[in-house]
Amino acid sequence: MPNFENYNLHQLISQVVEIMQSQADMKGVRINFDGFEIGSDYYIIDVQRCMQVLINLISNATKFSHKHGEIFIDIVKTPQTNNTTMLEI
Repeated sequence: MPNFENYNLHQLISQVVEIMQSQADMKGVRINFDGFEIGSDYYIIDVQRCMQVLINLISNATKFSHKHGEIFIDIVKTPQTNNTTMLEI
């Protein structure tokens, strides 16, 4: 069951990058995320599910990256109708 809460998405992604960096370091892969697009805004998200999806994406990117490669995490923010925003990672 989803557990939605108001959360700083930049902070969440930064936490996941910090968690996954040790795995990437073993392969010599650098993870890049600046978060400029989302800034310090808060979003209503399911933190645990978002974290799990991000961990899986970064883990797969690390596995399939060449040694000494780089992973770039980009966010595209698109305002929608009804005071909502779509984020693409």
